[in-house]
Parts: sequence; C-alpha cells; structure tokens
Amino acid sequence: MTFILGCGNIGSLIATSLKKVSRSEITLIFQNQKRLEQFVKNESTITMKYSNINQIESTQFPAMTYSSLRKSYNQRLRSLNKTIDQFIGNQPPQHPEQISESSFPVDEGKRFIDNLIITTKAQDTYNSLLPLFPLINDQTNLVFIQNGAGVVEQIYKSYFAKLPPNQRPANIFQGIINHGVYRLDNKNFEFTHTSRGKGELKLGKYTDPNGSEIDKSTELPEIISDLAKTDLHVSYSPNPLDFQLVYFEKLIVNAIVNPLTTLFECRNGELLEMSRIRPLMTKLLKEDIKFLYLNYFNEKNYSASDLQIIQNTIDEERLMNIILKVIKLTANNYSSMLQDYKLNKKSFEINYLNGFFVRSDTSNTPYNKMLVDMIQNKQDMRDYKQSNISL
Repeated sequence: MTFILGCGNIGSLIATSLKKVSRSEITLIFQNQKRLEQFVKNESTITMKYSNINQIESTQFPAMTYSSLRKSYNQRLRSLNKTIDQFIGNQPPQHPEQISESSFPVDEGKRFIDNLIITTKAQDTYNSLLPLFPLINDQTNLVFIQNGAGVVEQIYKSYFAKLPPNQRPANIFQGIINHGVYRLDNKNFEFTHTSRGKGELKLGKYTDPNGSEIDKSTELPEIISDLAKTDLHVSYSPNPLDFQLVYFEKLIVNAIVNPLTTLFECRNGELLEMSRIRPLMTKLLKEDIKFLYLNYFNEKNYSASDLQIIQNTIDEERLMNIILKVIKLTANNYSSMLQDYKLNKKSFEINYLNGFFVRSDTSNTPYNKMLVDMIQNKQDMRDYKQSNISL
C-alpha cells in the first residue's frame, strides 16, 4: 500500500498519476477530521484539469486521518499507540532535537507502512511526519517531493540516524518536481495542471551534505518503478552528485522566483517587466553560489573530474540563463509561495528556500536575509489587517 501525506497541489497530481499505473492501493492521509470530511463531501474525488490537452479527470481515493490510520494498524501497533498519542496534541514538538532514540518503542519484525510519499510544504513536514514515525521501519520506502532544502537532512539527523540500522527506513528518496499545478479555492479538490507536457519529476536517493548515500543498495523499490511509469516524465539519478546538482539548481530558481513574485504579487513572467529586478536577482544568485561552494562542494571531498562537473553546473551565467528560462516557460503561473499568500495561509516556505542559505551565516547572505524578513513582515501585515477587519 502507498500512502500520500500532503494532499495539496503536488500531492494530488502524484496521487492521480500513480493511480493509473500502480498495482498498490493509493491512500491519502489528512491531518485532521475536518479536512477529511471536506474530501468525503466532495465524493472522495480529486479532479485534475490538464490545460495542454483540454482534458478533465476525476479520480476517487480512499482516505484517512492519522487517527484512523493508527486504528487500521491497531493489532500490530498496540504497544505503540500510547506513545504516538503523546505527540499528537495541538502543540507537537517544534524542535527535532526533542526526539531521541528512546522516544518511540519499536516492535521489531513487524512490517508497517510500505511506501510513504511526502508532499507537504517543507515547513510542515516535520510536524506532519511526526505521528507516523512509529509506523516506519526497515521495510518502508520514503519519498520526499517538495520545494525547499534542509528538511530531509533535519529529519534524518534528528530521528532516523539515532535508531539502529534495522529500524531505519529501507530507502529515502528525494524528488524535484517542476509541474505547474494550482487551485483557486483552498476548500475544494479541483486542480489545474499547467505544464503543457513540459513538466518533469527527477528522483534520487537522499545524500548527506558530503554527497554520500545513506543506503548503498542499488535495487530500486516498486514505488520508484511505478512513478517512472506515470505521465509525469520521471527520471532517476543513480549518481548522488548528479541529483544533488539538480536539487540545488531547483532550489536556487525557487529561492529567487518565489519570494520576488510574492513581494510584488505578480505572475512569474511579470518579473521580467521590472527594469530594476535583474541586479537584485544577480546579487541573490552570487550569494547562493558562494554558500554552496563553502558548505556543500568543498574541493577536498571531490575528485578533479567531479569538481569540473560542479564548476560547470554551479556557474553564475548558466544558472541565470536557467532562471530566465523557467520564468519564461512558467510566465502565466503563480509561484507556490504567492498562492499560499493569496489563500491566507501562514506559509513559511521562505525558511526552507532563502532561509536555507541564511541559517549558517547571515553575514555572507544579506540579500537572502532581506527577502526572508520582507516576506515574513508582509505576511504579518496581511494578518494584522485581516484581524482588524474582523473586529
């Protein structure tokens, strides 16, 4: 069975595409009963409109909340339920360091969740995944498909790395997706896919900051084969460095396009209509490149041939051309950050985009720090104005 955690734009696209090709049952996980009830009232159906082929597909899915998921595993997880419940209040731990190896007893030999695809917002991932930690063991495949950087590393180091090897997930994969999907109303489950056949999903195994794979096995699980069969134009990078370079390339694009479109509340393509935007984009790009070389691509860790590949890829002129190309290809799209802002969500996606570059050394990333502060202040002002209107 395959579970999908995060039933927003990307999660719904992946669920719809997987259902067409997978032998495994695709089940959606909702974080609360209210959201599940909204889905059931919608006849448990996700509707996807494909603008490139003028086609509409409606697909039904089984769905459950954390609570109902626990009940379905009750016979095998009786000893764990009390421990899980301690962490599923309204205020779950906000800091991964609060979790230790002894936090959850693990019943060895039991098989829990087979496949879990996580498509939550980066800022929501840890608290969303927390109730499911006890249902993950050495037979589980985790696939993280989301914008932002640092969250998988945070989860692995703060929780899974502290467990014995036979209690860690069988595989941890990361995905980079550039399919355009949006919905106009946060309450419904109707989505529009706007990539016009040009979107891609790139997959690779999770690596530590030095480029080492956590798991050395070469055999790919069925969930990756199933994703490859979908219409999402999926590719898999067996070389950790190849995937890492694509991963950071995507991060840089999002860390420039998303906050700027949110600040100016414009479509992606409208950024190019601003005569003074290019110098700011260049300053941000220079900061990002410097950060990556200092923290991830230390020449001591790579061969001469790999260093040449890195230098050819993490190159200012090349990356600026990619940023401009993405802006033009997605000219009519609204970025995910701006969509969240317009839907009045308290989004902190910025913390896993520009915030990723800021966390280690703010003195070397002043322009990224400026964007983080401006987006957070913009959200605060929006919330303040709305609270005054309601009084």
